[in-house]
Amino acid sequence: MEFLQIWLKSKILTNNMKILFAVRSLNIGGTERQIISMSNMLINYGHEVDIARIYPNGDLEKYTKANLHTLSKNIFFRAIDFHRLYRHKNYDVAYSFLPNMNIFSLLISKLFKKSKRPKIVWGIRSSYLDPKDYSIKVNLVYKLEKMLSGLPDLIITNSDAALNEYKKYGFPRKKIFSIPNIIDHDHFKNLSSKKTVYKEFGISNNMKLIGIFARIHPMKDHMNILQAIKIINETSKKYQNKIYLICVGGIAQKEEKNNYYKNLLKLSNQNIKWLGSREDIPKLMSACDLNVLCSDSGEGFPNSVAESMSCETPIIATNIGDSKKIINNYGKIVPVKDSLSLANSIIEILEMDKIMLKNISIEARKSIINRFSEKIIYKKFMNIITKNTN
Repeated sequence: MEFLQIWLKSKILTNNMKILFAVRSLNIGGTERQIISMSNMLINYGHEVDIARIYPNGDLEKYTKANLHTLSKNIFFRAIDFHRLYRHKNYDVAYSFLPNMNIFSLLISKLFKKSKRPKIVWGIRSSYLDPKDYSIKVNLVYKLEKMLSGLPDLIITNSDAALNEYKKYGFPRKKIFSIPNIIDHDHFKNLSSKKTVYKEFGISNNMKLIGIFARIHPMKDHMNILQAIKIINETSKKYQNKIYLICVGGIAQKEEKNNYYKNLLKLSNQNIKWLGSREDIPKLMSACDLNVLCSDSGEGFPNSVAESMSCETPIIATNIGDSKKIINNYGKIVPVKDSLSLANSIIEILEMDKIMLKNISIEARKSIINRFSEKIIYKKFMNIITKNTN
């Protein structure tokens, strides 16, 4: 069996490449987890992969098989670090993520002759971003990225929604492609962890557990789920004060100080728990009766939607990014910022026949494996990279 797997990989593999991933850090986050997944995937198929990051010792570094390089926090010395990596390692592809790193890797590559520079690939991980949610500096960086978007060899989004939106913004149509995220279905699986999690948080057995797995940021719209639970408590006798919500995701220092986070806390009660960043996501997802995604902007491929499905946990998501495409017929889609629709969908799922709901959840996991497993994404990645960077 092992020989067959190696043979199949050799058939898929066209040629070994040296690839550099460039990112700010490998702290817990959707982009960062995908970098770990992609780098390990490429190494599994025989490629040589390095990851360069500005901030070392991130929580996810222990999961990578790639060689790690540290870039200086000082922009001048960082340029020297980048130049040295490009010169000494002779990469075939330099694949950067998010606007600052995209711009930086591109500009440094221009210091080399065309025959000596790696193929520059930009990674875009979000769809539409509401400018009002970001500072003037961040908005300027996004505008600069758009101005320079004709210069990289290839631009890869992680969703069809982002692909279409960035084309509308003026990004070059012939250079931009979509490759969905990898979902590690061996990691994200049902762990039958309800009893353990209920005991950890002291949740009564008659409570229904809902999870939201998203960092604290206005675009994630935690207010939506808090308002939905408030509606349920005010209108449903059966589920009044019978819903326990866990909010899993880190918070930036600036968000902790602003009014958005303070307003979230005002709507919190003893049945709402803010857990911060956690590494035991599959355990928490598996324990929930259902999970929600409430984002109102910025989502490309929302990992938490696909990961919940892979854990066989029912999912409700706002109609943002590729949520509808990922969920297909295996969950509920609600309009953005519509707490009443969200509340009604929550009750509808909680009221479903348990056997029917279990069968839907099993089929949902199968659909994730068939669409987003490592071998599927690898074929798509290699097809796009080899055809468009030669």
